[in-house]
Amino acid sequence: MNRYGKEFIDICKKYSDFQYFYEKELDFGTVLEFRAPADMYNNCVKIAREKARYTMDYSQSLVLRPPEEKEIKQFKGILAETAIQLYLVQKCRIPFHQVHRWDLERDTFQSASNEYDLKITAANGENTNGKIANGENTNGKITNGEIANGEIANREIANREVTNRKIANREITIESRASDSYKTSLDSFVRQYDIIGKYSNSRKTNEKKADVYMRPVYQFTSCMNKTEHKSKLYETYKMIQSRELQLYLVSGATKEEMYGERSYTKNMDQGSTIYRCLKIMDAGDMKRISEIISRRFVQLDG
Repeated sequence: MNRYGKEFIDICKKYSDFQYFYEKELDFGTVLEFRAPADMYNNCVKIAREKARYTMDYSQSLVLRPPEEKEIKQFKGILAETAIQLYLVQKCRIPFHQVHRWDLERDTFQSASNEYDLKITAANGENTNGKIANGENTNGKITNGEIANGEIANREIANREVTNRKIANREITIESRASDSYKTSLDSFVRQYDIIGKYSNSRKTNEKKADVYMRPVYQFTSCMNKTEHKSKLYETYKMIQSRELQLYLVSGATKEEMYGERSYTKNMDQGSTIYRCLKIMDAGDMKRISEIISRRFVQLDG
């Protein structure tokens, strides 16, 4: 656990009664809006500034980025991962110390070896870096919000055979792929767009497949064109705190779904970069992915 991780744990304890998630019903199902106290946003900013010093200057589309833009993009990615970490604890009922976020545990930001976004480990697994001092388990204490408890609709889940056996590698890796929605409403966004899997270009040729892909979306409260959206980049911190820019977790997909028959590849106007994608509508809402993750955790920890 690095200094940012220790600070994050202190923030979680300080705001133990904070409600981080608010359900929103769309035509296709339930999504979760994430809100956080200022201390947590500041923790993400600190990590972003440190991380931006060592990450490549080129975007996924291989366009050179100025330093401030790179830092803001890092911040948005880190905040999305923070939301997913708390979602796994609060909504999927996974003990805090079994959910790991690489940016809170890495010894240095200079090396990308063994890098991951998030992962869930078995209770008796070797990775104990996420344990809280004195062994305290904060499961259920982070927030007083509602926890998913089996009221999720009983529907057919793809790849059920994976959840019906013990998971061999004793961990579940989770990838976060966030983007902005500024051209349309959130309801329209989920009908049109994708959950994003692994991508490849001339600088990133061998990205590992994750077990689960989560889909965070930054939704602007007012629609705008591409030029207007670009001009708002440097107002990101202010707009998130004023909720003119809202972070949602809208969906998620398993590895089997992301690389299954309904998935496909696309360019997404990102130069030579190719992405693996699955339509959000084909994956389903947050209640569905919560049930899948919860079932897999039971198998992992069984």
